[in-house]
Amino acid sequence: MLEAEVLPLDLSPLWNKVHTIVSSIPAGHWASYGDVAVAAGTNAQSIGNHLAEHPVLNAHRVLRTDGSISDGFRWLNAEETRSPKEVLESEGVEFTSSNRANPQQRLTPEELLAFFAAEN
Repeated sequence: MLEAEVLPLDLSPLWNKVHTIVSSIPAGHWASYGDVAVAAGTNAQSIGNHLAEHPVLNAHRVLRTDGSISDGFRWLNAEETRSPKEVLESEGVEFTSSNRANPQQRLTPEELLAFFAAEN
């Protein structure tokens, strides 16, 4: 297990929405902090701060706009020893020689909202 699979029950509707959106990002795809923010109705900085402090399934699939992994990313599961890039590659995300995720595998805010709607 990469991160917690159960959503905390005491989150606000906004953060419940963020958790649902992020957890619904399928293997082989990624989204940016900004994409998640647009879909959820908040800002990218808030998304980054929240994901850094709360266990969210598939948080490793949320990257910077340019497809790079945030320098501050850390697993909240102390047992995970692989890098986020290794995990993403094992899930089918391709990276360029400059360590950027393939932009063709990036989900748009509209696609994220469609996944959210399917979960609700």
